[in-house]
Amino acid sequence: MSALANAGASVAHDLLVLQDFQARPGVHCESGTLRMMLAHAGILHSEAMVFGLGQGLDFVAWPVADARHEMPMLSGRGDSGELLRHYAANTGVALRIEQSADGAQALEQARAILEAGRVAGLKLDIFYLPYFSAKRHFCAHFVALHAIDGQHAWVVDTAQQGGSHRIALADLAQARASRQGQQSSDSLSVSVVSTEGMRDLRTALAAAIGRCACNYLEPADPARGHLGLRTLAREMPEWWSRFADPAAIMTGIANFWEFAGTGGANFRALYRQFLRESQELLGLDGLAPLLPDAHAVELGWADCIEGLRASADTGSQTHLREVAARFAATVEREHALMAALARLFKDERA
Repeated sequence: MSALANAGASVAHDLLVLQDFQARPGVHCESGTLRMMLAHAGILHSEAMVFGLGQGLDFVAWPVADARHEMPMLSGRGDSGELLRHYAANTGVALRIEQSADGAQALEQARAILEAGRVAGLKLDIFYLPYFSAKRHFCAHFVALHAIDGQHAWVVDTAQQGGSHRIALADLAQARASRQGQQSSDSLSVSVVSTEGMRDLRTALAAAIGRCACNYLEPADPARGHLGLRTLAREMPEWWSRFADPAAIMTGIANFWEFAGTGGANFRALYRQFLRESQELLGLDGLAPLLPDAHAVELGWADCIEGLRASADTGSQTHLREVAARFAATVEREHALMAALARLFKDERA
C-alpha cells in the first residue's frame, strides 16, 4: 500500500494541518520542496538524490530586460519545473501539477492537496515573501506548504531563507500570481499523487544520469549546457566594458552562484554528492574514478566565485581575464566529466 494511503490532515476552527509533517529545509528550493513532498509520501531520499534523479545539473543564461544595467541570470539548472518533471519521468512517481489564474481557485487547489494528506509545493515570486531580504522579482521559487487557516499559511523554504515561516495568505496569493519575474506561472501547485509506480532505484539512477549528461552535451539551445558555459567563459573578460557597474554585477554574480538556490557552485556540490550516493548503490567500476573529477569541477566553480569578487574589489581587467581562463578550464573539465557519464550510461539515454 502506498504511504499516501496513511497520510492525513487535521482540521480545527478553519486550521488545516498536515499530520506528521517534518520540515526538512534544503539547499535548493525545487529539490528541497520535492524532497519534503516525497518524504511525507514515504520516500526518504537525500536532497542530492532528489536533485540527481531530477537531472538537476545544467546551465542556462536566462535573458534580462536591460543587459547593460541588470545582472545576467546565469543559472546552474534548467528551467523551473524541469527537475520535477524529470524526477517523475525517471522514477515513475506520479506528480500532479495544477495552475489557476483565479486566486480563489488557486487557494482551493492548495487546500485540496492538504486535505488529501499531501504536501503542496507552491511556485512563487520571492519579491512578495516578507522574509526574503532580496527585493527583486524572481518567479521560479518553490516552498512546501503544510498548514493553512483563514489568514495565514505555514511554509518551509530553504535553510538559507530560514526554513519554516508563517506568512499572510494575501502575501502568498500575490507571490503565487505574480507575472513580474522570470519563469512565472499562474499560481502553480504540485503534489505527489501516487508512489505505486515507482521504479527500481538502480534503473532510475542509470536513466537520470544518462539523460542529464545527454541534455548537457546536446543542448536544445545555444544558451544552455556546455555551449552556454563556453560562451560565458569567452565573454567574461569583456564584463568591465559591458556593464554600467561591472564591480557590482560581478559581486552579484559571485553571490548568486555561491548562495542562491539557482546558482552554479552549490549545484555542482549537490551533483557530486549524488554521484557518490549513486556509486554506493550501483557499484559501477567506471563511476568511482569520476568522483574526483566531479569534486574538481565543484572546486573550479568556487575558484571562479572568489576570483570574481577579487576582480570586483581590485578593478583589474587582467585579473578578470585570468579568472575567465581558469573558468574555461573548469568548463572543459565539466564537459569531459559529462561525456564520460554519457559513455558509461549510453544505453539509458533513450
